Amino acid sequence: MRILTDFDGVWTDQAGEARFIQSWLARATAPLIGATPEEALGDFDAFFSEALREPARNGWAPDGRITGFVDEDLLLSTGSVFHWLEKGGEHPRADVWRDRIRAAGHASIEAFASDQFGPAMAAYLKEHGHRLVDGAADVVAELLHRGHEIAFVSNSNQPKLATMLGAAGIEEGGGVRVIGDARKWWIGDDEPKVEVDGRLLHMDRPHYAAILKDVDPDLVIGDVASFDLALPAFLRSRGDLSPGLRLVLRRNESTSAWALAQAEKPGPLRLVDEIVDSVAELL
Repeated sequence: MRILTDFDGVWTDQAGEARFIQSWLARATAPLIGATPEEALGDFDAFFSEALREPARNGWAPDGRITGFVDEDLLLSTGSVFHWLEKGGEHPRADVWRDRIRAAGHASIEAFASDQFGPAMAAYLKEHGHRLVDGAADVVAELLHRGHEIAFVSNSNQPKLATMLGAAGIEEGGGVRVIGDARKWWIGDDEPKVEVDGRLLHMDRPHYAAILKDVDPDLVIGDVASFDLALPAFLRSRGDLSPGLRLVLRRNESTSAWALAQAEKPGPLRLVDEIVDSVAELL
């Protein structure tokens, strides 16, 4: 089989990284709003809770269109909260954040968050490192031993992937491909889009589509349905990928109920065929 797998959140645990980035954004915002970092983080958590009340309407929207939903991945929380602020989310403290960030000269609320995200992630990796889940190398070795091919395809950059996989003894070649900067989040044209249980999913994601057609996988596994699984499901339904393609959701603590429910849905546009709780279950 040809296996196309996401990396972050499938082969790694992102919970600590997500909370670090949330705290970083809170510390960066605190002096602008005249608050302590702890108070700013409390505001952030309250805004996050508000955004989660309407997950189909909130998420990361780098060009104004939601590309991943607020309840799908903890790493989407910062972009989702600042998008919620940008579009007028209501909370007693929200106007303070909006007014002070704009008064500080930032192009937009979301631009401020975007400028902080990269440095925050780099700082986390420097301070804490980032390793694969326990047993990851053994799983890869056994999959290769059984004759399968594995393509790691991620929005993260290729050097990061190669470094982390190499540290675990997983080298490119011999059945392993490493493809970074997949830009699964990048939306081209506004159409086509489909509605799945009240959520609009944009399907023109040309960078990811090109990778999918190149790899032509028999199985795709990912932890974020809108990024990892929706497009292959759409291409499968149109006959652009194999009708036998299997779509696997890697469940973790931030997996949305919406994504989990897709495994129970019949019909041609089925986003999830199977759910696993660890990469070891691939075996």
